[in-house]
Amino acid sequence: MNAIAPSQVPAAPDTDDAGRDLRTVARGGLLNMVGAGGNAVFTFLIFVVIARAVDLRQVGALLVAIAAFTILTTGSQFGAQVGLVRMIARYRVLGRVSDIRHTLLVGLTPVLVTGAAMAAAGYALAGQFAALLGRGEDAELVVRYLHLLVPFIPFAALLAVAAGATQGFGTMLPAVAVDKLGRTVTQLGLTVLTVSLGSVAIALAWATPYALGLVAISGWLVVLLRRTERQASGDPARPLPQLAREFWRFSAPRGVASFFQVSVLWFDTILLGVLRSTQEAGIYAVATRYLTIGHLVIGAILQVTGPKLSELLAAKSQDRASSVYQAATCWVTALVWPVYFTVGIFAPFLLQVFGREFVAGQTALLILAGAMLIAAVSGPVDVVLLMGGKSWWSLVNWGMAFVVNVVLNLVLIPSHGINGAAIAWAVSILVRNLIPVVEVWLLMGLHPVGEGLRKVMVASTVSYGVVGVVLRSAFGASLTTFALLLAVGTTTYAAMLWRHRDVVLGKGLTARRATVSRD
Repeated sequence: MNAIAPSQVPAAPDTDDAGRDLRTVARGGLLNMVGAGGNAVFTFLIFVVIARAVDLRQVGALLVAIAAFTILTTGSQFGAQVGLVRMIARYRVLGRVSDIRHTLLVGLTPVLVTGAAMAAAGYALAGQFAALLGRGEDAELVVRYLHLLVPFIPFAALLAVAAGATQGFGTMLPAVAVDKLGRTVTQLGLTVLTVSLGSVAIALAWATPYALGLVAISGWLVVLLRRTERQASGDPARPLPQLAREFWRFSAPRGVASFFQVSVLWFDTILLGVLRSTQEAGIYAVATRYLTIGHLVIGAILQVTGPKLSELLAAKSQDRASSVYQAATCWVTALVWPVYFTVGIFAPFLLQVFGREFVAGQTALLILAGAMLIAAVSGPVDVVLLMGGKSWWSLVNWGMAFVVNVVLNLVLIPSHGINGAAIAWAVSILVRNLIPVVEVWLLMGLHPVGEGLRKVMVASTVSYGVVGVVLRSAFGASLTTFALLLAVGTTTYAAMLWRHRDVVLGKGLTARRATVSRD
């Protein structure tokens, strides 16, 4: 592949085309934001309920089991989720609708088989895994939780992949309604109802909604498929082996990358349980739940930009793809920088929500919040690689991040505990974001930095970073100063963003609004 010089900045795309692209992303992004916001709130409340309902040892053991469950579930998907998003969106654009049904079969069947195998292996090997903890009572708890959770691995894996498939049809509603909101609301409700029954009942309440969600998303997926097939006509479906080769050539590397990705997110919790204690693992896993707010917001934008970037890159619309990439990066940063500034500065106060013992995680939370500030400005860089067909690049990037994470965890956790795990995660975050930014810039001619991003970074730093540090330094981390930051910071931030709304929203969007106003 011929490298594209960094100086060859793509020309500005046609305003009408750019406006249509950004409006499509904005509409889906708004819906996804509602889902992500609800998901973040409900997930957060689930952890609050669990942390306050059972003792710290049980919390730690349950979260170690959830970490293992999550890693095995992601391994079962083997990249099929992103593969179906890309392939279905691509086939719709290229007029190959007849290939979609067989592609669903190609993508979903191995997930079912692998998920069942992972569940069986997880159940059989739960004792050996728990023995790594080296503590009798803790190990027994982990085994008990794993035996309850792992049978739901096939349901969780298929739910994630089927939800991704619905996004390939150009709609975010099924994934938002069923997976982001429906599942987490049900998890929260069942958790609250089972609190008095103990941690075993809570574990079962947390897992059951995956099976219920799969039933709902499957019906929705069938409706979307039939509607698309009725509305389009094209060439006959290609042979199944040919579709399978095309699908898994893209998805398999992404599957390994996804395994690395989720391992980076959860492996440190397991290592803390093994190398230190389940209590420290519990504090760390609960404390870092605040970061999931930003993760879910970022994920909401990334999921909706994926299909659009796939369409534009498939159509060789490089300029329009660049416009979408920069706009998405600006929006992500605008939404998550205030969160990370606030969480890092007011960590001691915010962690008291879970219980006094969880304040020990404040330094770890500050370290990770700082890393996430840097990561946010890379935008949906991994999605750009994936939707551009560069899944092998993504695999290498995540592989490097995983190796860095594991090595640093093994070196730092024994001596530094929670803070060592946070440093390891922070470094791996930077590796997996900064390296792909350079790759996309040098080899695809795309970069995330636009005028809107610069305005957002300044506004957020002033409104939440500077104001937050001044307030905490002067008055401490209390409810009063936290409320004052939200009031003063948000007012200042909103005013600064409104002043620069044309570049923050994207000129395509504001041009459309101006046209409508004139009409």
